[in-house]
Amino acid sequence: MSKKGTDKYRNRMLLLWAVFCLILAGCGGKEGAETKQEQSGGNRSSYWEGNLCFFEDGFLYHDPNSKVERYFDYKTREYFPLCAVPSCRHDTMDCAAFAINQKAMVVGRLGDKWYYLTMDDMERHTFHRCDLDGNNDREIGEFSHDLSLGAVCSFYDHFCIFTSWDAEFDWVGDQEEQVGMTSAIYRYDLDTGTEEVLCPEIRYEGSGGGAYEAYGIHEGGLIYTEKGEDQESILKRMDLETKESEELLRADFIRVDGLADGLAALGVRDGGVYKLMELHLGSKTLTEVAVVEDSGSISLLPGLKVYSLHNTVYMGEEENFHFETYQYGEKGDDKLIREGGCAGYFVPAVIKGDILIGHAGEGYVPAYMENEDFLAGKDNWTKIGE
Repeated sequence: MSKKGTDKYRNRMLLLWAVFCLILAGCGGKEGAETKQEQSGGNRSSYWEGNLCFFEDGFLYHDPNSKVERYFDYKTREYFPLCAVPSCRHDTMDCAAFAINQKAMVVGRLGDKWYYLTMDDMERHTFHRCDLDGNNDREIGEFSHDLSLGAVCSFYDHFCIFTSWDAEFDWVGDQEEQVGMTSAIYRYDLDTGTEEVLCPEIRYEGSGGGAYEAYGIHEGGLIYTEKGEDQESILKRMDLETKESEELLRADFIRVDGLADGLAALGVRDGGVYKLMELHLGSKTLTEVAVVEDSGSISLLPGLKVYSLHNTVYMGEEENFHFETYQYGEKGDDKLIREGGCAGYFVPAVIKGDILIGHAGEGYVPAYMENEDFLAGKDNWTKIGE
């Protein structure tokens, strides 16, 4: 990979984090568990999305504006650096919280280990693992692909599943320019340092989004989308034991906002109409939740189903973001529970007892609040880390 390709990768990480902050919606697993993965217990599975690693006991926040990797514990609601050294200033590469923040591109947790992808001094992408306090760091092996940072990276058993998004460069005149992209889905063995192709590489012209997007593991199957020959979006489920895939839905565009209780929460555009929908993964039955005029997202959590509609409100020539959040059920009796601008926006990602953990406010920062207060439309969340 050229130095130019490396710089574009790093720039794309920051760009996609900003995009992720506008479109992210949480989804449900089991109570106190990850939200887009089924929970195996004992922190034996986790997933990475945006700049967050979610697992059973809490999450790790890879804040691009900070120099320190921090961990939030759901039970105690404590937020602390990934460092076990007393009185550490967290400002040198000898500190695990500082070092991982500076060099990790993706982080996952399996049991009592962190696993992360980084780039070494020779610009190789390599996997590492270390203890929960950052000690005993060692290289596992090389992974020679860029990642689709808008997709979910799933960690389970001793594997990690990634969607690749590799840019191809060539010389055009006296300048090196991107001429195409390739995309695939890989399963990386974190014990042996070897990779396995789950979905074969597809090449396409230009620099747009990838041909695949993986969204998580649910009931033993990988849920992902694939671009068809006519550029339509195909939602599929792959059995991770047999590697056999089945088609679930086909439309002009499909985005998966959540997986819970045998359902997939979807954003679907077909025939010029954009809808928020639920798909029963067993029967493949679709249920319309809402028609979207501008943009929107849907959240599935145990005991809580909500969706948000987003639009632009003009004050003279000034554009302002506006949202409406509705609680919905099976009878179609949707109830408006929250509305306002960026400052009042809260997107739930995890439910832990009576507490919701999500993203809030203009900075779309990690925060938590009482479920009862969320339903009452209150803005009294607590920003994590403040």
